[in-house]
Amino acid sequence: MTMSELIWRRAGAWGGGTVHSVALSADSATPVALAATDAGVFRSMDGGRTWSRASGLAYTPARAAAIAPGDGRTAFVAAQDGALFRSADAGLTWQRQSSWAFGPISALALSPNFGVDGALFAATTDGIYRSLDGGRSWQNASFGLLDGEVLCLACAPDFATSEVVWAGSATGGLFKSRNAGRAWRESGEGLIDSAVQCIAYSFAGSTLFAGTEDGGVYRLTNGQSWEACGLDGLAVNCLAAAAEGMLAGTSDGIFLSGDDGQSWQSVMHDDGVLALAASAGNAVAGGMTTGVLTSADGGRTWHVGDGNSGSAAHVPPLVACAADGALFVFDAVGAAARSIDGAAAWQRLNLEAAEGSGPIECVAASGSAKQPHVVVATARNLLRWQPNACAFGPLTSHLALAEDDAITALAITPDGTLMLGTRQGGAAISTDDGASWHSIAVPGAGIVSVVRLTPAGGLFVLRLAPASGDAFNAEVWHLPALVLPLAQQPDDWHMALALDAVQAPLACMTVVSDEVGDEVVLAAQNVVAVATLADGQAHTATLPGGTSITSLIVANRHMFVGTNSGVFASPDGGITWQRSPGDLGDAPVVALFAAGPGVGAVTLGGDVWRCELSARA
Repeated sequence: MTMSELIWRRAGAWGGGTVHSVALSADSATPVALAATDAGVFRSMDGGRTWSRASGLAYTPARAAAIAPGDGRTAFVAAQDGALFRSADAGLTWQRQSSWAFGPISALALSPNFGVDGALFAATTDGIYRSLDGGRSWQNASFGLLDGEVLCLACAPDFATSEVVWAGSATGGLFKSRNAGRAWRESGEGLIDSAVQCIAYSFAGSTLFAGTEDGGVYRLTNGQSWEACGLDGLAVNCLAAAAEGMLAGTSDGIFLSGDDGQSWQSVMHDDGVLALAASAGNAVAGGMTTGVLTSADGGRTWHVGDGNSGSAAHVPPLVACAADGALFVFDAVGAAARSIDGAAAWQRLNLEAAEGSGPIECVAASGSAKQPHVVVATARNLLRWQPNACAFGPLTSHLALAEDDAITALAITPDGTLMLGTRQGGAAISTDDGASWHSIAVPGAGIVSVVRLTPAGGLFVLRLAPASGDAFNAEVWHLPALVLPLAQQPDDWHMALALDAVQAPLACMTVVSDEVGDEVVLAAQNVVAVATLADGQAHTATLPGGTSITSLIVANRHMFVGTNSGVFASPDGGITWQRSPGDLGDAPVVALFAAGPGVGAVTLGGDVWRCELSARA
């Protein structure tokens, strides 16, 4: 099989993820929507029913999005790294605003009369900044603020004449400006002492609402003091005014009030909600784990999108493909899912009921189609997939970790032997399903990042240790034969391969074993090193500058590396490399996995790709 035949095609996507901010235009004919996520910016031209990645910001982590009232064509996106982008064509193209140099933005507010006055406000952890020329120039607008960490902003509906702007802070302060942000004064009398996370006017503009971190919703109707108006004890993360009433996004889903906050009705409880936007009869929400949600009836009913809707915003995610072909995925906020049909459809998995659950740190899969093994690790516990229960359950284990130690590597052999590595540089192996463990002292320094056991009993361990500055050294240590139980700690370790002073956040290692012997492949930053232990031969190859390797796999005599810019493949044992063709392009890849006769890849967000390999490859 030639390189031109190694073509990647999209197989499906794990829809959902965490959405920090949404925006919706007022155009009822072709409503434009934006969604800001850690996996990039998404754009919709039909009010949120279908999505595509925003050109130029496709994989740029973002925290805030806003669309100008009126024309609906001017839009802003605040990136996680502090950059600000502007679009003049409803999000089709974006330009970075060089005038913005004040750090990450937590919220944006545009004047209702933006097309005329160009007034734009940005909230940061260091106060408020304003622009009166559409974002071309900025001034600090924090005079009078008692708390610089501002979480939310709102312009009054009559801002054009009143110049009233509101700001809520992390320490519970709520501030009002009567002169377009030139000065502020505390205006939170009656509010609970809790972070003010969102502010919004009612659809008619007669009532102002504020959502707090743990005290529910408050309203201001007489212009003097605030009063509690429901959802007590809930974290109210966002508010939006719809024609049907006021919408509140909370830790327990979305609530709707059609009577100015006197009563609230739960209209969506599948997930916590971080962002809301409404216009005319449409509404869009951003879930904590379920991605983008949409409503076509003013917020009364909601639809949760899936992988086919075009939005997949999971981070990182972690991936394991079982021997029976089932694909398991996990993200940083605790969401998990399984697909048994090649990524077309997904079943959500609940890890909360499993003892020791928490953020999944690493995953491993092996076994046979009749007896697949899938094990995941949190920082200190192991969970095993239980096919009969269709759930993960705690693995009975007597693994003893120091109080300040944590699991950082996990592997499982086809016969079920478990191996793990730890932050403090330890390694352990269990041959009885975790009931007992054999601790192994590994030479070198740093965390254990990868462990591999060959069919012949050779043990390979990758250790990562800090070097100068942000760099680290990657060392592969080899133990020729591991004999259990251990009578004493083995002393015949030797270093098989190393890369020094690597400027990258991670390294990857795999071992290829055949009748000739073992071949070790180590990849970090944009360098791939290969060593053949039988003859001591080694060589390295360098990928294009700016490339950062994230994953590594060897299949059918081809080597593949996933990078921040697509997949590269080598047909000659790592000597030469080319970018694999196909629809995947230069999308950032977070994982590679064996997929039957081919190879699979998962890109940032959760899109799944496959490359078929023939038997003669």
